[in-house]
Amino acid sequence: MLALIWRPCDGNNSSQIGENMLRKIVVTMLCLAGWLSSAALAGVISYTSSFNGTTLPFGSLGLTLPQFNGPADQLRSILFIFQGNVGGTLRFENLSNDRISVSLTGGGVFDLDRPFSSVLAISGPAVSNELAAFDGALDFFGDSSWSGTSEKVFLVSERLLNQSQFAPYTGPGNFTFNLSANPSSSVVANPGQSLAFLSTVASGTLTVSYFTVSEPGSLLLMGLSLLALGRRLRCDSASGATEGFCMCGDEGACSTGS
Repeated sequence: MLALIWRPCDGNNSSQIGENMLRKIVVTMLCLAGWLSSAALAGVISYTSSFNGTTLPFGSLGLTLPQFNGPADQLRSILFIFQGNVGGTLRFENLSNDRISVSLTGGGVFDLDRPFSSVLAISGPAVSNELAAFDGALDFFGDSSWSGTSEKVFLVSERLLNQSQFAPYTGPGNFTFNLSANPSSSVVANPGQSLAFLSTVASGTLTVSYFTVSEPGSLLLMGLSLLALGRRLRCDSASGATEGFCMCGDEGACSTGS
C-alpha cells in the first residue's frame, strides 16, 4: 500500500518528494487546464420564444429573447433555429348537380429578420377529394361537402461564428426577432357552383443558443499553489529543515513521530 504522509523524514524507509516531481505535477495540471478550456468546460445557454395558431396573413410579429449577458470573450458562436408548421384548412360544399374533384395545397411565405434575412416559402402536400352532387342541405356535411387540411412542418437554422456579428445579441437586455407571413394556400376545383372557406394558420418557435467556453481558473490556481509549495520545500531543504512529504511502500513503515 502506498502512503503519502507529512512527517520528519528519516531517509531510510521513505523518499522525500522532490522539486522535480512537483514540477511534473504542476506541468500536468497546467496542461489539463488548457485541455479543459477548449473542450470540457464548453457550455450552451438556450432560450425560446413562440407563436401558436396565428392566422395568416400577419404583419410584423416580434419574438423577444434574452441577450447573452456574460463575458464577451467567452462567447464562441450563436445558433438560431426557427421551426414550426403552416397549414391550410378548407371547408367546401358542392352546390352543383354534378360530381366534382377538389384539391387543396396549404402553405405560407415568411419574411424573416436577421440573421436569416431571407424569404422562407413553405408548401404542403396536395390533398384531394371527389364530391357528390349537392345533397340539398348547405351544412358542410355529407357526400357533397369536404373538410380538408394540408400541413407542412419546417425547420431552418443559421449559425454565427464571427464575433463582429454578435453585437445585437449581447448585453443585459433582450433582442427582438421580427417576422411577417402571407398565405399561399390554394384550392383547385372543377367548374361549378360551390361554397368554400379557406384559412391558413401557422405556429413557430425561435430558439437561440449561445455557445461559450469558460476559463479553468480553479485548475490554474491549483497549479500555482503546487508551484509555491515546491518553492517552500526547496527553501526548507536549503535551510536544513527535515520535515516534508514522505512516500512509503508500506504505511506502517512510516512513523509519525520524530
